Amino acid sequence: MSTNRQVSKRTITYVIGPRPASSTPTHLLGVNSLAFDPQAACLDSGGDLPETHAPHSPTQGVLYSAGRDGLTLAWDLNFPTGPTGDIDRTTLKTKGLRPAYRCASQHHADWVNDITLCANNQALASASSDRTIKLWRPRPSGGGGTLPPTVTTVGYHTDYVKSLAHASGPQWLASGGLDRRIHLWDLAAQRNAPIVTFALSRSVYALSTNPQGSLLVSGSPEKTVRVWDPRSGRAVTNLTGHTDNIRTVLLSQDGELILSGSSDTTIKLWSLTAGRCIATYTYHSDSVWSLFSDHPRLSYFYSGGKDGLIAKTLTNGVTFTTPESVAIARESTGIVKLVALNNHYIWTATQSSDIKCWRDIRYDQPQLQSPLANQPDFAHLSMDSPHNSRLIPPGRSSNLESQSVRTFSQSPPSPVPPAAMLSAESESTVVREAPDNIIRGDHGLIRSHVLNNKYQAVALDTSGIVSLWDIIRCR
Repeated sequence: MSTNRQVSKRTITYVIGPRPASSTPTHLLGVNSLAFDPQAACLDSGGDLPETHAPHSPTQGVLYSAGRDGLTLAWDLNFPTGPTGDIDRTTLKTKGLRPAYRCASQHHADWVNDITLCANNQALASASSDRTIKLWRPRPSGGGGTLPPTVTTVGYHTDYVKSLAHASGPQWLASGGLDRRIHLWDLAAQRNAPIVTFALSRSVYALSTNPQGSLLVSGSPEKTVRVWDPRSGRAVTNLTGHTDNIRTVLLSQDGELILSGSSDTTIKLWSLTAGRCIATYTYHSDSVWSLFSDHPRLSYFYSGGKDGLIAKTLTNGVTFTTPESVAIARESTGIVKLVALNNHYIWTATQSSDIKCWRDIRYDQPQLQSPLANQPDFAHLSMDSPHNSRLIPPGRSSNLESQSVRTFSQSPPSPVPPAAMLSAESESTVVREAPDNIIRGDHGLIRSHVLNNKYQAVALDTSGIVSLWDIIRCR
């Protein structure tokens, strides 16, 4: 008697690459996202866990990065601090920035598209093209850490997950992807089912919320900034005015102001109270991919995009004699993500495996005010009336290089010489010609072909080198 025995097949997935097992991990392909914890104690300062915050420790600051190689890394920035816990600018200027590898994890099988800090900065959430959202609680590779790193799966999408937003108050995480869905996940409950789902007609590329989680903002190829109420699960309002894909959004902590960056090259400032655009910034010459601000009212922000320009902008009402936007630096390729420590440093992620650090500039302003503080009537600042981009004439600017400064006046500006006019397409002089520091990446494999013998493959890396790999031996 013969019996048919059903044999199950199992798939094994593993990663091979040019990095020796003993070497320090680094990115091999483009970096897609960055997250920054300025108060985390560094390992050489007694910070044995990434979530240990020591405001009076000698050095602090941790930068997280993730990218196309599926790798998530943590870097100690080693900011020297004084007795009050503030950054010691004198020591920093003398010794410079000293970033060092902290720890790493490869818990995704495809690109990591976005990361954000959660759980009082004790965990890092990541969104990937493998359609998962995961939560990593890192531990250092050495030192006093006694618990191993933990990785849990928060949930799934049916297509690439592109963006994340975290509300620290209610402890939920929002994720948006190419499946045209926004899911809200309860991190405290630790279950894989979303608590709220919003359906859109197009893919979701950008999300932002405030600490209270009172509102959620999304951007997509719909060309509309959509505002949602996470508590009721309903749409609040739609803000129209962009003419192309909205790639990045920011929401102020009080939920009154929104910044949006688009592939139409513009950045718009919206008032939810007025329900309209109150300012349009037009100094980028190509798609705007990243916005960052750590100010509660978005009184200043940093922007970067496909044109490689790194700009810092004030959004509060300023006069023509005060610089409002500064061209800080220009990358050779598009800026996918940027984060900053205001008045100190800016970190940029590009299609390169390197992470560059640029020294920030300081504005000559005694105090930043609300963007609407001097604008009791802003009806004239409609979506049809974008601010004029102008170059401040020599002798009328502050101590910043005049050709690096652009003003977007909220009232008719003073006359300027024709030679001082600066269009969005022109190349501006930047303040920083070279980065202050670079976290170096390496060359990764970008193309491969399995030979007929099924155990060897020919691969091409980002430096143009072709190599032969033994798939069985992983070398």
